[in-house]
Amino acid sequence: MDKAPGIDDRPSDHEAVASHQVAPCGHTDHPSDHETPHMALVPSPAMPTALSQAAAAADRAASSALFAEYRQQLAARTRTAHDQDLARCALYLADVGVSVGALAVEPAAWAGFTWGLVEGFKRWMLREGFALATLNRTLATIKAYTRLAAQAGALSAEQATLIAAVKGYGR
Repeated sequence: MDKAPGIDDRPSDHEAVASHQVAPCGHTDHPSDHETPHMALVPSPAMPTALSQAAAAADRAASSALFAEYRQQLAARTRTAHDQDLARCALYLADVGVSVGALAVEPAAWAGFTWGLVEGFKRWMLREGFALATLNRTLATIKAYTRLAAQAGALSAEQATLIAAVKGYGR
């Protein structure tokens, strides 16, 4: 195939390996006849690298401490309000026949949570006569914990985004 002069006159990887000019890993060596070209080692997807193993372990450690660290930095009254909001959410879920774990401390308790459940919870709070201020604060609490649950890997990022889009009520 003819190329215009000056347009990528470099040899292809196959040509370079055959002529011993450029190894597949990008080194520009001129090995003698008894040397072989440099070859980059590419880990198999089935064989985790040390970095991926360390990253997975770090993610697990960070996930397990995420809720506790978040709650620790809250003021005592805010933590109490969150506990009340999450207990209210658990009560709603029990009313619709769903049992959940400790929403305040277990990221896994949020697994399977959806924006539809949040919408249903919002309507349930209105039917139960909760003040709009309470409903909006509770909604903010739910959004904060679902964001943490997504960060911990217990809730999909897609659901966390959809939940974050659920609107409260103006006064």
